[in-house]
Amino acid sequence: MDNGKDRKLLELRDKARKTMLDTLKWYDMELRCFCEYCFDLDYFGTDEDEAHKELLKVGVLHAQKIVIEYEEGNYGQLQTNLTDATDLYITLFYIVGEELLNELQTVHDYFDVPFTNKIRMEIIEELMAL
Repeated sequence: MDNGKDRKLLELRDKARKTMLDTLKWYDMELRCFCEYCFDLDYFGTDEDEAHKELLKVGVLHAQKIVIEYEEGNYGQLQTNLTDATDLYITLFYIVGEELLNELQTVHDYFDVPFTNKIRMEIIEELMAL
């Protein structure tokens, strides 16, 4: 794989980490819903030009491959319009964020319990260590 594309994916991962930290300031629901609140860029609005620019950094074909593998593995079929830059970027960002979230032990420990300030602080601590 191209080291430049790897570096751009790491930048996207860091953006996901920062998004999680920002969301933790106000989030108070179960962890099972956390990923959707953090990474639903469609909800927050994503500019088509920004999406296109970010995809060019990562590589459009590389982004498409990641999305295809994820969706076929999780849903059995492709759901994202791969020719729509915004749709592709939103899905890629969600995948990167979900993968990052799955690395956090706190998420595994408290996935199905009510969200507390203790959980919030443990997640923040883990995210800051990454």
